[in-house]
Amino acid sequence: MAYYQKLMKDLGVDNPSSSVASATEQYIILQNNSLMKEVSRITQELVEKTTLCEEYEEEVDSVTRSRNALQSYVKNKHENIELLNVLQENTETGYIKIINVLSFMTLFCGILATYVIHRPITDSFVKVSFLTLLLGCVSAGLHILYELHKKYILNTDIRNELTKQIDNNALVASLIDNM
Repeated sequence: MAYYQKLMKDLGVDNPSSSVASATEQYIILQNNSLMKEVSRITQELVEKTTLCEEYEEEVDSVTRSRNALQSYVKNKHENIELLNVLQENTETGYIKIINVLSFMTLFCGILATYVIHRPITDSFVKVSFLTLLLGCVSAGLHILYELHKKYILNTDIRNELTKQIDNNALVASLIDNM
């Protein structure tokens, strides 16, 4: 009975005997009220923790999107650097090959011109043959120079890929800015 009276006092009931209900019924009602308050407190705590958990999940999603965007940006930059290195190597190789072809053309034309100057050619067939040979070599050299320029200097495929990557980097940068 002492526990019952202590419980009644804790719950703020001054005179439990003044009620119409019996002591057992009053105890059950008080116990029910106590349990309902506890359930209400636990429910409120659960709602708060659920809200906090949802906020954390949103934060994790945002961080994941940011991380993925940054990974894409870094990957694009890495590929951009690799393409720039290939472009530089191709350009250097192309210039070396162009210099070699020009040197060979100059040497060949010089030798042919020296021969024509030091040996007077009176036969017109031989003159036409030398001029045809010279023109053919110069034409072949110019064609080779054009192909080298197209392959190594222009690098249209690599330049197109670089343009795409610059566009991708701009998109990723705007995505990062909007996060």
